[in-house]
Amino acid sequence: MKFKTAAAALGLGLGMAVSAGTADAALVISYQIGGGAVSSCADGAACDFNTIEGAVSTFVTGAGYNFFIETAQSYPAVGSQAMPVLRMAVEGNTAPGTGDAPTLRLMATQTGFTTLGTTPFDLASTVNFPAFADNGALQATATYSYYLDNSNTEFGTGMQIGSESFAYNGILTSAQSTNQLVSANPDGSFSLTSMLVLSGIDRGRGFSANSVVSAVPEPASLALLGMGLLGLGMTRRAGRRKAA
Repeated sequence: MKFKTAAAALGLGLGMAVSAGTADAALVISYQIGGGAVSSCADGAACDFNTIEGAVSTFVTGAGYNFFIETAQSYPAVGSQAMPVLRMAVEGNTAPGTGDAPTLRLMATQTGFTTLGTTPFDLASTVNFPAFADNGALQATATYSYYLDNSNTEFGTGMQIGSESFAYNGILTSAQSTNQLVSANPDGSFSLTSMLVLSGIDRGRGFSANSVVSAVPEPASLALLGMGLLGLGMTRRAGRRKAA
């Protein structure tokens, strides 16, 4: 229960209402349990117990969940405005009882990316369903959706650039993952948003899921990087010769 300890140390009460955070924060996460209200937490807000700039984490309990912790990362923690990266992760336990826990919808968004023109993006989706969930029935599902929005709006869904769905069908497939390479056309001022919907998870189970959407460097950029590293190596060798 390290998450509960961390939350308590930072003064976060269980079952807290998560605030919307500061208006100028670019990185924001949100969650919705069942048909309940959508709550959000922005980087640097009181609900964020992650002290790293460009990373936000919040801790939630209640409404069919013992606890879960949702985290997102983007620039300046990972990637940059010109080389977009948006990560989202969740792990937790459903509350004891019978039947399924309520559907859990999680989102992460970051504004202010500056890439321009046709850009390849890698979409990585992973889920770990609880072992023996639903006794092997095809009921526990995880659905990922990825969006790029050229209006640079938080949680903007102007362009869906990819999606992936997983279903639990036995202990041997409880951990599932995939990567997709897609192409999009950002206009130099846009947001990225990831959405994950988990449903059908039995009560009294643990679960975790991760997603990453990241721009893939062009071959020309990789070639320039390689030339730079080669030049650095030659400079070091020349320095060693002079020292000798």
